[in-house]
Amino acid sequence: MNAVFELGGDVVQPETAHNLLRLIAEGSGEDDESDTQLRLHAVSAYYGLLQKPHIPDVLMKVVAWTLGEYGYLSDEFGLEALLETLCDVIDRQFTDE
Repeated sequence: MNAVFELGGDVVQPETAHNLLRLIAEGSGEDDESDTQLRLHAVSAYYGLLQKPHIPDVLMKVVAWTLGEYGYLSDEFGLEALLETLCDVIDRQFTDE
């Protein structure tokens, strides 16, 4: 799904991003552990995307929301470092345009 947003971010409908956010937020609703693992995977994947030189706006919204909402779950990254990186990327995207 991330590849779709990366490659076609300019043409991806906002509803698609909303549906992805809903999936991350609600999970399957059947197994809390699986839902937590999904969120941890999303945090890790989206943190990795922050290293890319440009992220389409629709994907950046998904990344920012996911990291802001679930970044605290990760033992891999410190929350402060994660949010600083996110802010740096957002600043970079607006100053490069």
